[in-house]
Amino acid sequence: MIKYLLYGAGISNLCCAKFLTKRKIDFEFLVKDEEKDNEVLGRFKNKIITISNLDYERLKDYVIVRSPGIPHFDNVLKYCYENKIKVISEIELALSFNNKGKYIVITGSNGKTTVVSLLYNIFKSVYPSTVLAGNIGVPLIEFVDQINDDTNVILEISSFQLEDTYSLKPLIGAILNLTPNHLNHVESIEYYYQSKLKLVEWSKIFILNFDDENLYKYIYINNNNNIISISLNNKKAHFYYSNGVINDVEVHHPFLIGRHNRYNVLFSYAIGVLLNIPKDILLKKIEDFKGVEFRLQRLGKYKNLIIYNDAKSTTPESTKAALDAFNKDTKIYLLLGGRTKNLDFSILKKDNVKYYTYGEAKEEIKKYIPQALIFNDIKDAFYEALKEKEGVILLSPACASFDQFSSFVERGKYFTNLVKEVGIDENN
Repeated sequence: MIKYLLYGAGISNLCCAKFLTKRKIDFEFLVKDEEKDNEVLGRFKNKIITISNLDYERLKDYVIVRSPGIPHFDNVLKYCYENKIKVISEIELALSFNNKGKYIVITGSNGKTTVVSLLYNIFKSVYPSTVLAGNIGVPLIEFVDQINDDTNVILEISSFQLEDTYSLKPLIGAILNLTPNHLNHVESIEYYYQSKLKLVEWSKIFILNFDDENLYKYIYINNNNNIISISLNNKKAHFYYSNGVINDVEVHHPFLIGRHNRYNVLFSYAIGVLLNIPKDILLKKIEDFKGVEFRLQRLGKYKNLIIYNDAKSTTPESTKAALDAFNKDTKIYLLLGGRTKNLDFSILKKDNVKYYTYGEAKEEIKKYIPQALIFNDIKDAFYEALKEKEGVILLSPACASFDQFSSFVERGKYFTNLVKEVGIDENN
């Protein structure tokens, strides 16, 4: 009889615990000593092992379900890999109980949540049983009982989740882009890239971004009949987008601004066409989609300042994409900071940007951008930016949130409330 050890007490493993309890399947939690009194573990207090009390020899008695937040080179995981002890992700656990469904799997360094949210809106309108799961917030294990052969499953998946997943066979897979990320959690950039690239061989149809140099370098397309290409630059791509037109079809997306969102639209359009979504529905859903909360979300206007909330941005690359969405003549007051991932902030240097940095990363950011102003927190930085006369105030942190917030969602909600307190015109 299989016994599971849920390593880590994040959302996904708590959902695994609920799932296993319902089926009366034996499991225990392995957590750090400081986590054992966590309130969310209260109902499982008789099933908790702490790292300090762990007998490593006992690990061979379990299948380890790894929380995605625990790095691959963690001592417990290293011991498991070296001793051929099975380690799986929450997604692999879900697939071991139900491997039905038509999977559309999206990964990438940036843009995943916007694409899966748009795809969900598109597919749900045609196929009401469509499921949205994964890294977007609702673990796949929550949907095991409702997925059948005809269910479309839109799955956002991170590199951490891909590492210990083996049974995923997507109908369509896509890597939106490939840039350095999570360098504080992985052994190397190469390792991070390779964990993403598994999706190419797994997918029945793989959608390749022709314009991403890292992807193009790693994927050899000559002998891959399953690859469909998309591009903003190369007319030879299967799906080419230029001047508001994809393959002779006019596409409108007024709420999704910037080059990065043109890619998001292009991926979504290509997937819709490949899976026979009626063209009129596809175009209408793209046009009506207002974006995702905390992803370059327009909050409103304060005097002559337009305020955007891009709290989801946790890397310099995603913040650069936000900056590039605006006209070069627009003055931007950028609020950035948090907990660094050991990435290069110099790519954010632009003549039309004034920098307001805060949090743990503020001194490191200033090394890359010497003209940056330093503040203790978002509130102080925001109030200083409000003194400007006109332009755009943009919260796009380029860092993780964990120095001052539990998640980017908490960070985003905090900023939205902060903006509302000063009084803004939300309709302008």
